[in-house]
Amino acid sequence: MRYFYAILLFLVVAVLAIAGFRGQLSKKPPVLLFGDMHEQPKFRAQDSSSLFPDRRADRPAVPGTVPFVNAKQETYPFLAPRDRFREDRYLTTGEIGDGSVGETDFGAGFPIRITHELMLQGERRYEIHCAVCHGRTGNGEGITRQYGMIATPSFHDTRLREMSDGEIYSVIVHGRGTMGEYGSKLTVEERWAVTAYVRALQLAGHASPEDVPEALREGMGL
Repeated sequence: MRYFYAILLFLVVAVLAIAGFRGQLSKKPPVLLFGDMHEQPKFRAQDSSSLFPDRRADRPAVPGTVPFVNAKQETYPFLAPRDRFREDRYLTTGEIGDGSVGETDFGAGFPIRITHELMLQGERRYEIHCAVCHGRTGNGEGITRQYGMIATPSFHDTRLREMSDGEIYSVIVHGRGTMGEYGSKLTVEERWAVTAYVRALQLAGHASPEDVPEALREGMGL
């Protein structure tokens, strides 16, 4: 029997040592039997490191990184990252004015030069991020329709054809409805490139012989 009490006492002490007295406060550090997740070999802010030539653990942002601004930062601009693109309001937001008006006022036109290289860039980004839902021609017949997503609009609808360039840009940045935001995935130039490519798809779907430059009509038999 004495062995039973000795074993019982040992188990009670072991449980108390492992579980502790729950609900009691103590200024002593906790006893960690398995501290793998608590004591991790990682760099902390402002730490030094011999791994990098400048001896800093903090690393600068990768060139081309797009600052991410969430909904709370949109409401309170002072929370927005300092490196957010604000040099040109229309270039970075698709909006015109100083933003003090209650209703958003989107602009028209492109604040960057439209080149063949930019259109190719827009095509590549469109096929990566947009075609899966909107289809390669912008008709809303992407592969997601086969899985029940039937609400994707066509860029050839009158409503979207009449949408301003700045609003299309803004939808790309912030998303709308079931569409997510792509502002954290695309640079400012890439967003405008996709906007320009969407306009090209709309023009291709509703073009007439008069839209073809005269110098090219003869070669196309027009």
